[in-house]
Amino acid sequence: MDSVTFRRVSCPSCGNENIRWIGTPDWANPQALQQYCLEPGERDSKALPSSVVNRKLTRATAVCRDCIPSVSAAVIREELTLSAEEATVEGETMPGTPQWAFETGNQVRSSPAVADGIIYTGSTDWKLYAVDAESGRKRWEFATGGRIKSSPAVEDGSVYIGSNDEHVYAVDAETGREEWRCDTGHWGRASPVVDDGTVYIGSYDTNLYAIDSATGSVRWQFDTQGMVNCSPAVVAGTVYVATDGRRLYAVDAGSGREQWQFYTGEKMRSSPTVADGTVYAGSNGGTLYAVDATTGEERWQFGTDGWIKGSSVVINETVFAGSLDGTLYAVDAADGREHWRFETNDRIRSAPVAADGTVYVGSLDHNLYAVDIATGRERWRFETGHQIRYSPVVDDNFVYVGSLDGSLYAIKQAGPSAEEEVKRVIPTTGTTLFDSSEEQASEAIETASESNEPVSQGIGTVSEPHGASEEGETTWCGSCGRELSSDTVAFCPECGTQRRCRECGFDFTDRDEVPNYCPSCGEEQ
Repeated sequence: MDSVTFRRVSCPSCGNENIRWIGTPDWANPQALQQYCLEPGERDSKALPSSVVNRKLTRATAVCRDCIPSVSAAVIREELTLSAEEATVEGETMPGTPQWAFETGNQVRSSPAVADGIIYTGSTDWKLYAVDAESGRKRWEFATGGRIKSSPAVEDGSVYIGSNDEHVYAVDAETGREEWRCDTGHWGRASPVVDDGTVYIGSYDTNLYAIDSATGSVRWQFDTQGMVNCSPAVVAGTVYVATDGRRLYAVDAGSGREQWQFYTGEKMRSSPTVADGTVYAGSNGGTLYAVDATTGEERWQFGTDGWIKGSSVVINETVFAGSLDGTLYAVDAADGREHWRFETNDRIRSAPVAADGTVYVGSLDHNLYAVDIATGRERWRFETGHQIRYSPVVDDNFVYVGSLDGSLYAIKQAGPSAEEEVKRVIPTTGTTLFDSSEEQASEAIETASESNEPVSQGIGTVSEPHGASEEGETTWCGSCGRELSSDTVAFCPECGTQRRCRECGFDFTDRDEVPNYCPSCGEEQ
């Protein structure tokens, strides 16, 4: 399947407006969907679909996810039939409605790039894809030797991308043919930035590389004394890069010589943003720093209740940043005062982007949110089939975003004005999203990581002990016995026992202890 279209319809149970995928959902599990077409007495409880299939069924019908258990099998069959019959109906493109979805072979942990009517995105199926922006159909695909968690950069007819096979690639933007590859010595989760004929990219080998964009030869490399998990920023001949070495660096773009360094005492996995002579960068300690771009001196800092993993965006003298406390913050760029905050239903790892009076941000609650830039009120949201971990991109009235459900989405950008919407804004005195037990568990895991000591574990699972299990599968904590049903929980919120890799969900239940680094994605635990 290359792409599908959509239509807004009402749930036959509660009347809420939903988005239905038009056509037969060939990516859904037919056997699992069939379970819903049986009468209740005929259903086998052990074979009932998981929450993953619940979402897919919601997309294939008009039934809300919460209404599915109470809706009769006859209604489900009718909804599936209507979906197939409406396959020839052109999907609507109201604000917040997807125009198309393109399915890759695995999770999309890459922010898309747009150039000349083509969307480029990476996937953990090891491939870089070129997708037509108008139709959502694949132009070409390019296979690397490892998972792609790096976001592509497009410049002068070439696409540059990092891969976990320890290489950076240059690929012809039109044909998808490889132009060159460069060995970076370790996993490449950081994303490249291209400026004045040079590709700048960080690596897990602690180096920042400057690579000739035409030949792939290394011009210089700079040791940051810590793994580089984020993209650099290049402004006026200076490269700014943040690292796990708890420092923010300014490096001369031409020579690779250090200009200054700013020590935070906290790991930094947030890509720096430079605006009006100030560098803004977040840390794993939950702090957003504002640093003078010329001298490296701190101007102010703003604290949140969770790690800041995504970069910030600066619009109209306001800095917008998301946090793992589940909140999008709007902060005054001059002094760090909070203007407003908007709370989602789970952690925010995605970097926000802004366009035409709206801030867009993805959340681990599976939704892409459109938030009024002035008031912090929600304009609309679109739910994907899994977590959104990387930032969207806006181009030609559409927002493009990837999801861990494996799809790249094109969503109508424009929305109603803030005055036309009755939405929620969390006051600045609001509480954090997570309870104290889960926050304490996060701190325990981070402390153990920093001390290089393994974290004890005792989580049991019903099946699939060697990798991430099917979402919604019943699991339990082997230490305290608490039942766990969500695959987004990396550790038990009751006792803090680690269960899965915090980055990729790899299951550690067959190991005596949690490793310092995930054997699947390399994420430090």
